Amino acid sequence: MNWRWVITFAVMLILTGIGSYVLWNHERRFAALQWQLQTLRDELDMRTLPAASASPAPLQAVTTPATSVPDSSTLSQVQQLRKDLSSLTTRLAQLETKLGATPRAKTTTKSSLKEITIFLGSGSTYSRDWVAIPSAVANFDPSSYSKIKSIYFEAALSIVGGEAHARLVNLTTGGVFYSSELSNNTSVSKWSSAGPLYLQSGNNQYEVQLKSTSGEKASLDGARLHIFLE
Repeated sequence: MNWRWVITFAVMLILTGIGSYVLWNHERRFAALQWQLQTLRDELDMRTLPAASASPAPLQAVTTPATSVPDSSTLSQVQQLRKDLSSLTTRLAQLETKLGATPRAKTTTKSSLKEITIFLGSGSTYSRDWVAIPSAVANFDPSSYSKIKSIYFEAALSIVGGEAHARLVNLTTGGVFYSSELSNNTSVSKWSSAGPLYLQSGNNQYEVQLKSTSGEKASLDGARLHIFLE
């Protein structure tokens, strides 16, 4: 047996245990100081806060109010509490520095949202004519989004033989967005994009229409409105 390796391993275990004990002891002292600091703060607040205001008493004869002066013992206790609080705050800061603690800073999260996606749905058809896909419908109101830069219609299409075509229609007004027509002639689903589109103001319902040029199954694997904000 190689006693040198055994001794080295034992020393490492001892050093690890000592390090763990030192760290645990620092954390315990840190927690105790925090508790003492909070206790002193609570006690100081109770002594320095003014008494709760009570309901006004009925008016009596006008008299000269007497000035309330705290006695010397109360002032002395408050001053001592302030000194203890200052001392504990200093010790706590020193312990945080030793333990590598960093002060908590208030962070402000600023929204950087520049894109919004509204999913319409999916479906399929064997029809050679345009047919509505009831499972690919959504409502959209441009006024719900401030500073819209552009809107695109996107669809993922696939077909085995022939071409799959998709386009967007406005069910509320009956309008067809001919410039939104997309197509794909492979069995691998592929996302395509058309636009920018200019959608009507107000809350309108939009639906996807689909057709197959060959009568084979044309699949709409997904459709969405892709909105870019300024």
